[in-house]
Amino acid sequence: MNVESSLPAIRSYLEALDGIGPVRASSLRELGIDDWLDVSAVEAQLSLFPSALASDALLLNRALEEQDPFVLSARLPQKLRYLLIDAMPDKTLFLDIETTGLSQVYHSVTLVGWSAGGRYSYELVGRDRTPSEAFLAAVRERPVVASFNGILFDIPFLDTLLDLPAIVNVDLRYLANRLGYSGSQKQVELNLGVKRSGGVNEVRGADAPALWFRATRGDFRALHDLIVYNFYDIRGLARIFKKLLPIALRTDQLTRSLRDGGLNARRVEVPMKPKIVQRTLIADHQADLVPQSIPLFTFQNSRIDRRRVVVGVDLTGSDQRPSGLAVLSGTSTKLATIGPLDEIERFVIEANPDLVSIDAPLCLPVGRTAVTDDDPARVTHGIMRESERLLKRRGVNVYPCLLPSMQQLTRRGIELATRLRNCGIATIESYPGAAQDMLAMPRKGVGIPFLLQSLRETGLDLPNRPINHDELDAVTSAIVGVFFLSDMYEELAGPGEDPLIVPARQRRSDAPRAVVFSGRIGAGKTTAGRMIESLGATYGRYSMVVASEAQSRGLAPNRQ
Repeated sequence: MNVESSLPAIRSYLEALDGIGPVRASSLRELGIDDWLDVSAVEAQLSLFPSALASDALLLNRALEEQDPFVLSARLPQKLRYLLIDAMPDKTLFLDIETTGLSQVYHSVTLVGWSAGGRYSYELVGRDRTPSEAFLAAVRERPVVASFNGILFDIPFLDTLLDLPAIVNVDLRYLANRLGYSGSQKQVELNLGVKRSGGVNEVRGADAPALWFRATRGDFRALHDLIVYNFYDIRGLARIFKKLLPIALRTDQLTRSLRDGGLNARRVEVPMKPKIVQRTLIADHQADLVPQSIPLFTFQNSRIDRRRVVVGVDLTGSDQRPSGLAVLSGTSTKLATIGPLDEIERFVIEANPDLVSIDAPLCLPVGRTAVTDDDPARVTHGIMRESERLLKRRGVNVYPCLLPSMQQLTRRGIELATRLRNCGIATIESYPGAAQDMLAMPRKGVGIPFLLQSLRETGLDLPNRPINHDELDAVTSAIVGVFFLSDMYEELAGPGEDPLIVPARQRRSDAPRAVVFSGRIGAGKTTAGRMIESLGATYGRYSMVVASEAQSRGLAPNRQ
């Protein structure tokens, strides 16, 4: 049978027809009816007039002929959307993005790659940039978007950048997992016998932020490797689909196209590797890359208060494991690594700081009375603070403060903060990893040399000796303290919690503020609101919003 005319497997999914459920579909298949048009023909034999079922079969078939994925996807459960790639490969786009990290709030898309009709294309994006019209045109032309973990990663990231055209998102990760192939894309490829060439197998997704950092600093080899890695991810998507399709059709009992001798998956073209001239890459993309190498903040920024002394402490959970310390005075730094808490306290007092910023939990979850699991309140109040939940929701990885492995760190953090506060030294809690994400710095896990370079690029005078990761995190904690003293910070906390401080791009005094009153009728809410209005604030009530909405609809507002 000619492959081009192979029956799309989607037509074997009888449950797509309005009024056919699993039981009736099974009965029809036992009678040898396993095609929409077969159903339509049988219905026509039973009636002089087309039935609603026959009309529906013709409607779906017309959508298939016209290559309309939106009509068809509305009739498919999520797990069967892979049938759209089989039904309309000419409307399918394979997509993969690279980013600086996992947070859709603080990290940036660096590269968008896609394959359309076997042709690979890419665009460099980066901080404060969006993909071009060429990418959007490709999505509009091919709205069936195939990805690996795109539902949770690629598409949400792109949604933060631009208004994506309407798409049907087909996530091959879930298809692979349902068929028994779990793990990362590379692991799925390995288990399916899909091989990558050369040294591409050695590059991991976690390496992409480091490659981007190096590329923005003029390393053409790193940019080449990032593009090639993205290409093989997309090539892998097409090959994964071609391997999984026959397995999926048998699993889902949609084997008509197999019996007829062909699969449209043969029409899904695997992209060929493009020719990439390494030594011209940086020059070709200079306009894209140069702005990305500019630090998000420097100590030359007029908003940064450089007159204060701040000590940053990257605390560990034991005296036996030395903690990193950093004294910041303007742009000068003094770094140390110290173990015992008594010595850390002496070091801080000798520095005579305006503020100490500690990388450790400095309070318990509200309701908890002890760090250990034998606390009776553990069951009712848990192990996590609201500040940690807020970071989690923003995509920033953080450990609960009373996880067993964190309990001693939390105990030491509270003890150190209490000692310093008793000495009259102001103390805040910070989290270097979150601060690095927010300030567009690579974390130490991306590479200690890259974090060190980023810190130097801010204008800090760091010592010319080997600096360990504890000291670098201590420097970052101290930077958070500088932001705090410069009124450029955000407090993350729930009711009754001490706040975790993170840097912000604007002063708190510049941000708009709202005063909200709630209470029973006659409690004085309106009087208080009018008093504040007399001081220059804007006054409003919820009832005013309701009245405005009613009037916009031509209704007379009332209290009924």
